Amino acid sequence: MEWRWSRDGPDPISKRHQRVILSLGRQRLAFDFYSQVTALNPEPAPVVPFAQGKRGKRPRSRVAARDGAAG
Repeated sequence: MEWRWSRDGPDPISKRHQRVILSLGRQRLAFDFYSQVTALNPEPAPVVPFAQGKRGKRPRSRVAARDGAAG
């Protein structure tokens, strides 16, 4: 069974929106945060496992030593 988002569901019990505006010099950024609460059917839902496997660590970037500086 494939899991998909469904737009056909129960209406949310509660919705909330918050906006944070950040000014950096001449630039303004708005961060919008949304949340909602929805009552779910009390029947148990199927458990969908995530694919197993570890991601390797990304190598750290190495900064070249400046001229004349010992590293």
